[in-house]
This record gives sequence, structure tokens and C-alpha cells, in this order.
Amino acid sequence: MIKKLVHWTNSFIESIREPSSWERDAKETNEAEIKAFIGLLYLIGLHKSSHVYIRDLWATDGTGKEIFHTTMSSTHFYFLLRCIRFDDIQTRQSRKELDKLAPMREFFENFVENCQKLYDVGEYVTIDEKLESFRGRCPFCQ
Repeated sequence: MIKKLVHWTNSFIESIREPSSWERDAKETNEAEIKAFIGLLYLIGLHKSSHVYIRDLWATDGTGKEIFHTTMSSTHFYFLLRCIRFDDIQTRQSRKELDKLAPMREFFENFVENCQKLYDVGEYVTIDEKLESFRGRCPFCQ
């Protein structure tokens, strides 16, 4: 899954890169960098940092969290956030006409398949179901 994410992200970076731009401004990514990026997104959620400006997490004056600015610069984090892609953007429009979840369909199905394959339900498990009604706007809810 990470390899596909790297491939499609690099394809998008290549398409937006200007011929005169510096290599460091639009540098292609790799698996280690994407894993670090996902880890930082996870940490943002873990620290419930949704009500904090992302730039504040990278502050080096003692108010930010050290792990963020030691992992990658905030500029590069924003660049990856803007460029990350889960599918081929060239064929997306035709797929989107038939499937509203087209930009993430293959990635999401691989994720679910991996979760089902790798999760081992133990002998002491409780299963409960509660359906909550959803009143928000979501284009791919059916």
C-alpha cells in the first residue's frame, strides 16, 4: 500500500513540478518519508491537536512538540499534505462518474482487506452493534 501511495504521490509531484523549480522545493518522496508523514498525522490526532494550528506544533520556542520538527520541516509536511495521492489522477474523472469514492476506492479496499487478514479475533471477544443516524453532508454515503 505504501509503495502505491509513493508512486501516485511522485506522479503528482512530477506533474506539478515546474522546469525551473529547485529540486528541494518539489523533491520526490520515498517510503520512509511517507511512513514518517503518516506517523505525524497519527500523532496530530493522538494529541488531539485538531484545534491547534499545525505550524504551532513545529514551534521551536518550547511551545511546540520536538518530534514534529525533528521528523521533517513544516514546509515539507505541508508540501506532502498537498501532494499526497491515492490513485491515478489522469483516470480519476472517468471513474468518479461511476463511483463517488473513486479517488480512494482501491486504497480503502486494500486497507480493509489487510485489516481483516491481519486481525486475529481472540476467544474472548464481545460484538455489539449500534447504528447512529448521520445528518451531515457526505458525497459518497449511499
